[in-house]
Amino acid sequence: MLPKSYKDLSEKQIVKILPVVIQMHAHKDNFAYIRNCCRKIMVILGFGNSDFFVALKKLSWIWTSKIAHKPFRSFRVGLTRYYLPEENFENTNGIELAMANIYYLRFATTQDTAAFNELIAIFCRPRKWNWWWYRLTGNYSGDDRIAYSSMKTAKVAKVFRKKLPIGYSFAMLQYFESMNKQFMGFYKEVFEKDESTKQLFANGEGWIATLEDVAKDGVHGEFEKVCELNAHTIWMYLKHNKIKTDEQIRQLERNRD
Repeated sequence: MLPKSYKDLSEKQIVKILPVVIQMHAHKDNFAYIRNCCRKIMVILGFGNSDFFVALKKLSWIWTSKIAHKPFRSFRVGLTRYYLPEENFENTNGIELAMANIYYLRFATTQDTAAFNELIAIFCRPRKWNWWWYRLTGNYSGDDRIAYSSMKTAKVAKVFRKKLPIGYSFAMLQYFESMNKQFMGFYKEVFEKDESTKQLFANGEGWIATLEDVAKDGVHGEFEKVCELNAHTIWMYLKHNKIKTDEQIRQLERNRD
């Protein structure tokens, strides 16, 4: 039975197929190249002897869709195992999300491979050595990974650039893009306040500025404390503030009338 989505694929199939799919998009005008790629995908999926055109039609989702789920739990590079973040940025804090978007925008606009690997390294981190102990305490944050550090991330990014199979990087990139789109949709009131705000986020500056603004409010502590807060806590706070402010403005306008 042919798979119907990326969720039906194994980790090995995903990391082998994604580089082929990327190459297909890069050579979309070369039919012979595309056909060869399709045959490679069918072999990876174990359908090398299937009717080519029948299988091709049923597998069209592979190059028309992207990964929208956690594709695997972790991966190993050398002697170190790196763990992915939970879905929906469940265990992602404010500074991780902000820095990830800054590097993502840099990669998207310049195709800078260093920024691409920084993005992956921000999220994919080893477990704390005593992660099991944290799970037993009342202060467990839901994250077993070591704390984000810009210095450590820069070093890991260089390792990923040399040793991480590109299929894992592509899978994590698409996983991030899916979560990020969903996150920005849920908090669209914050991201689309006005044209100046949109531009700030488009340039990447708005992500750090947002954390600074929340810190200035003083409700959640100073900047360092805000950075460590769960991303949803920060943006839910901003969303509620925006809703209350909009309602106050509407009430003033009604009173004027």
